[in-house]
Amino acid sequence: MIYITYDIDWLHPWHPYSIIKCILPSSRWLTWKQLFKRDVFLNKLKEVVSENEQANLTPIYHIGVPYTTVGRYDLRYSAFSPVWNEAIDIIKMQEVGLHSHTKLPIAKQLVPLQTAIEKPVGFHRSHYLRHNRTQLHLELYHTSVTHDFTTGAIRHLTNAMAEHQGSVHYIPTVLFDNLFFTESPTVVFDRFKRLIETVAVQHSPVAIAFHPENQLLMPALQEHYHSVLHIIRQAGIPFYHSS
Repeated sequence: MIYITYDIDWLHPWHPYSIIKCILPSSRWLTWKQLFKRDVFLNKLKEVVSENEQANLTPIYHIGVPYTTVGRYDLRYSAFSPVWNEAIDIIKMQEVGLHSHTKLPIAKQLVPLQTAIEKPVGFHRSHYLRHNRTQLHLELYHTSVTHDFTTGAIRHLTNAMAEHQGSVHYIPTVLFDNLFFTESPTVVFDRFKRLIETVAVQHSPVAIAFHPENQLLMPALQEHYHSVLHIIRQAGIPFYHSS
């Protein structure tokens, strides 16, 4: 079983960190034209959701409930802001997970998210994977979360086995789309194909992770996403579908 997950890290192009990134640009960032389009991230999220619906895929969209938004490891939006509410409206009929931060206990982040989407939240990944495994399990214990995707590595492929502890399934994330920013697609696809062949033999569930905003920074990621799906299909591994 393969879980397709999307982490929503950016929602507002006018966030102070966006201005800094445009003044002191990294290798890839928004253009000034994109920066002044208020709905640029929301429109990309709508596009991603629509595309996956048409393909009959069931990704899990992880969104945070942050209050502090300007630190190095913070999410780039505020909970209950207009853009956050609009993002919730876009994904609330989909499978929604919590993208937690470390400023509040996970249980206290789950409650307002569940209220916003009007249903229990069963999925979780911590932002930047910033959680100690023991602490993570203590925080998820007795919550509605049944699947956690925090195990993995942001900048390289991971081959790890899923684990089950208490009521929580810990599903490793074997590929983040961030890898395409540092490695050539040919290298990534070659390594991923070999990894997926191993996963198919192991019969252990894994996840892949993409970010809607990354497709704005690297438009080729949309094509890379479909290439990743093609490799998985060739290996005969089924995708997660909600029951």
